[in-house]
Amino acid sequence: MKTILRALILSIVCPLLSNGDELPPIPGAQVTIPYQELKALLNASHQGALPQPDPEPPLDAALTIARYLLDFSGPLPRLHAEFDVRTFTDGWHAVPLFGGDPRLEKSEVTAGDASVIWQDQSYSLLAKG
Repeated sequence: MKTILRALILSIVCPLLSNGDELPPIPGAQVTIPYQELKALLNASHQGALPQPDPEPPLDAALTIARYLLDFSGPLPRLHAEFDVRTFTDGWHAVPLFGGDPRLEKSEVTAGDASVIWQDQSYSLLAKG
């Protein structure tokens, strides 16, 4: 029953307040509600008014796509790999690409501030996001 009464009171008071006019004075009128309800109403009114900051991403960067092509046509197998990396925050990020014992013959980076580096026994992309 309390929910219905609150809805009725708000539906009556809100249109009156939205006119921009002041409410007419009612001599001797009083409104009494428990403090917890007043606190809940105040909190609800402030939630929409204050902008909420965006949450921090759970990680700084991620490897989003990895394409591999293994070529056995020559005397030694060749691995051609393409990677897409996405950064979520500003600053420098080291994103692991692959490990093992491959020898890197050539690397091409299409982004601005990025390069392939050897770090912690694997190749990583060092990129500025």
